[in-house]
Amino acid sequence: MGGYVLRKDKIGELVQILSRNTLYVPVKRDGITTFEKVEKVDDIEFDYQNSDVPPKNVLFPQTETVFKYTLGKDQNIEVPKENGKNIILGIRPC
Repeated sequence: MGGYVLRKDKIGELVQILSRNTLYVPVKRDGITTFEKVEKVDDIEFDYQNSDVPPKNVLFPQTETVFKYTLGKDQNIEVPKENGKNIILGIRPC
């Protein structure tokens, strides 16, 4: 398997293509690097040693809504729709 090199000026195009799915990227906020849903290409922080919050939190969140319900006359159970594919860009080994 060969490697590929992506020029920095092409990262915006890659992010745009990958954003068709749910895309998580490393972002530095208040000195802490975490993986968050991409909002702006300029927020992406590829120059980091290790993230302060592990990227596994994207795949295994601490809390998750399984379903919502209402009681009473109009009882209703609502199951949230699936997010589709999750992509983590910029992940690195320890």
